[in-house]
Amino acid sequence: MKKALSVFALSVLMTAGASFTAQAQDVKVYVNETLLDSGGAYPSAVIISDYTYVPLAEISNALGFECNWIPESKTIIMSGMNKIIKMQIGNNQMTIEDTESGVEEEYGIPSAPTIVSSKTFVPVRTVADAFNAYTSWDGDTKSVFIASGEGGIIGEDGDFNWTLSDGGLLTISGSGPMPFFDLEAPWTYECKEREGNIRVKIEDGVTSISSNAFKGISNLEVVDIPFSVTEIGNDAFNGCYLLKKVNIPYNVAFIGNRAFADCTALSEVSVAGSGTNISTDAFNYSVNIKNVRVKKGSPADNADLYPKGAHISYN
Repeated sequence: MKKALSVFALSVLMTAGASFTAQAQDVKVYVNETLLDSGGAYPSAVIISDYTYVPLAEISNALGFECNWIPESKTIIMSGMNKIIKMQIGNNQMTIEDTESGVEEEYGIPSAPTIVSSKTFVPVRTVADAFNAYTSWDGDTKSVFIASGEGGIIGEDGDFNWTLSDGGLLTISGSGPMPFFDLEAPWTYECKEREGNIRVKIEDGVTSISSNAFKGISNLEVVDIPFSVTEIGNDAFNGCYLLKKVNIPYNVAFIGNRAFADCTALSEVSVAGSGTNISTDAFNYSVNIKNVRVKKGSPADNADLYPKGAHISYN
């Protein structure tokens, strides 16, 4: 069976060819908050045609997966988390075998493995997606962050499930609106107790982010809000001091009181919808918001909703 793998380019403001360039050394890749480092013998990360590539051996070790190389066919085999992944140098196809069911599927990928400085390099987002890790890009520091979805704490609240992985990835899945949280969510304590930063991935199917869902999780750095969300409740992200950017999807109709208040690192806000209503105090005390992107003429197109000096541009 052939499928298209959902992968987006981790673009940067630089040009890179098929071989390593000095500019590519500026790119950093962190796996579970540890910098991927090849020791200087060859690049730790390169950019090729707007895709970030990393050495096969280093990314395998960092994610804790076994890796094998078949030189005759230039085939890469990675195994872990009940999966076997096969890729070939220069080939834009990848196969993933589920070792529990024995089912093997073929996927098209936009960027093929390649050779750089006599070493095998693989597209980092493709590998991370295949092993259910979460990848984010910080353009300000030219850094890729990968949070492994393996291990950690598992919990549930009604029809909703959540996991906090060893790599600091909080994944929330379910169908419909989140349960109501009077004071704090069931994952709040575990997130606050974790020494490292938290990255949140809310799965498609969740239709609301409840009041207080992430309130006071000061080490929450990244959140991925799916298109299925239509409402963000009161104080949902209040006090998330490390949250730098937030993208509000098109279907969100309402953002509640103090939803993003006191997010002191928040610098960029994007509101994709033409009908998103925002409470007047949604961004209270988030004084470092510099750039806001909205639909022209939408309810979000109102300078009074944002800190003084925030620049509004249009989608």
